[in-house]
Amino acid sequence: GCIGEDAIFTVTAEGGKNVKYQWKKGNNPLTENPMVIGTNSNQLTLKGILVANAGEYLCEITADCNGTAIISQKARLTVAPPTLISHGPTALSTSCIGHSVTLTVDASGTALQYQWRKNGNDLSESERMVGVTTNTLTLSELEDDDPGEYTCVVSGCRDPVTSTAGVLIVSHDQQITRDPQPSSICSGSNAGFFIATSGNVLSYQWMKKNTLFTNDTKYSGVNTASLTIKNATMNEEGVYICLVTTTCGTQLISKSAPLTIASAVSITAHSPDISVCTGD
Repeated sequence: GCIGEDAIFTVTAEGGKNVKYQWKKGNNPLTENPMVIGTNSNQLTLKGILVANAGEYLCEITADCNGTAIISQKARLTVAPPTLISHGPTALSTSCIGHSVTLTVDASGTALQYQWRKNGNDLSESERMVGVTTNTLTLSELEDDDPGEYTCVVSGCRDPVTSTAGVLIVSHDQQITRDPQPSSICSGSNAGFFIATSGNVLSYQWMKKNTLFTNDTKYSGVNTASLTIKNATMNEEGVYICLVTTTCGTQLISKSAPLTIASAVSITAHSPDISVCTGD
């Protein structure tokens, strides 16, 4: 039986005269009280059983026509603990379209049964939804219809228990909405490149050819959406790109943006002096 339930034992005796009953737990006679009823009848009722009630019960029967007492077979009472949920699904789970997510509930009790629900409705097993009647629910290849509140109903002894809700949010992967643009500047000027995405991303990394930049006196904003090159010289001329890591773990690569450096104008050749005669 389950804690808090009633347990009933019955014995049937035929014949005899002045038949008397005495229920025992082990070898100890039971006495009547509000929680133990029928100790001197053929039916014993234990009200609201507790762990302390677990044990072996028997009935001793006496009658005028019997020289000795008749002992019934022993009946064992096992008291199962109530169903308890110690940990529900994570309060908030965020994943991406096409990815997988796992929700778990930890419960204790006897002969536990599980049923996962979404927004109060029972879920059914499918190729994408596995474990709906276990303590672990796995959703794969997430879709736009999957977000919602997920709970698990655990049944065992007595009334079913419902876990706290775990809210699932499914997001779309970010995209580059504006690539860095080509730039042409004068030597010694500052240059800048900018990239835009459709949402917040995990990280940015600017690079030139195969060289990853770090922030220093020449470059700043190397891990942001905006790169600045200070006092650019011919050494900084080249093609720049930005690597973007999204919250879904995808790495995006921007289009190439060339930087052209123009040097200051200088005279490299002069006309020679000219001597001519008047009238020529």
